[in-house]
Amino acid sequence: MTEQFKLNGKPVLKNGIPVTAGELIAGKQYEVNLATLEIKTGFTVYPIDTAQGRMYCGATVIALLTGKDRATIHRDFNKLIRKRGIKRNKWSDKLGCWTRVQWSLNSMVTGMSNKDLEALLTKNKISHKKHEVKYGSLRQLVDDMGHLKNPIVINVTGHYVLYHAGKVYDTFHREGATIADHPCAGKRVQKYWLIRRQPSKQTNEERPGRHQICLQRRNHGVAKQQS
Repeated sequence: MTEQFKLNGKPVLKNGIPVTAGELIAGKQYEVNLATLEIKTGFTVYPIDTAQGRMYCGATVIALLTGKDRATIHRDFNKLIRKRGIKRNKWSDKLGCWTRVQWSLNSMVTGMSNKDLEALLTKNKISHKKHEVKYGSLRQLVDDMGHLKNPIVINVTGHYVLYHAGKVYDTFHREGATIADHPCAGKRVQKYWLIRRQPSKQTNEERPGRHQICLQRRNHGVAKQQS
């Protein structure tokens, strides 16, 4: 019987089943959720709780890729804006005019530039590669690249959508829609980002981190933990 692959004395799981040393490739690194000891496989589009209220397109894409709630995403965005020293206009009753004030951390995110989107992807450790426009419509891009397993974030005439596993997700289609049923199918693609790596969802309770295990050649039943 092949020995189970273990980390800190506990069996490592893949799709809920203990993994044996023979199932893993020697020298390859695997990302593991330290709370559940589950090996991360593939990409995940996280569900969005409709009770959170409306989220604009940029925040929706980040939520789908990270599983974070609206308040957390808005706060992350506002921190980035404040770090850049960008201020906003606010009416002052005392002065009777518009004034420039520091960006509030509780402001609702209603608009997001390509630079803002990329900054949030980077902050959430989502590896991505930007591609310039080579396609006409969203339908054409999906026809050519829909076979890829990687999620694709797409700027369609200023509106962000996420394509993954045959479905298009956005503010109005949080559970996904086929390209035939999506209203942006015929609209022009301006830019798109291919998601290359997506970290495990983190919660305040679990904090799994992005630790990796590497199969050892001398002792195939022991995992080496790396930060």
